[in-house]
Amino acid sequence: MKAVFFDIGETLIDETRDWSLVADWLGVPRMTMFSVLGSLIEQDRDHRELFDIVSPNVGWSGVTEHYRMIRGSPISPRISIPTFARPWRIFDGGATS
Repeated sequence: MKAVFFDIGETLIDETRDWSLVADWLGVPRMTMFSVLGSLIEQDRDHRELFDIVSPNVGWSGVTEHYRMIRGSPISPRISIPTFARPWRIFDGGATS
């Protein structure tokens, strides 16, 4: 076996709290955010479109910039929004990101 890939978001990690925190920050009702997200997933569309739909004045770039400013990086171990999650690849028994 050369590689094993896991879908981290909602498969290995429950991201409900993280999505809810982002919805609160954007001032979007949580159920609205989850409904739009579910619709995008069902249509096989990119989940980053969610932010342009529910908060066009912020959008995806505004969300990433917000987390870059408060955490120093858009990728944070405390915020597990799927796109922020680093892909982990396992090769020859060693994990790399």
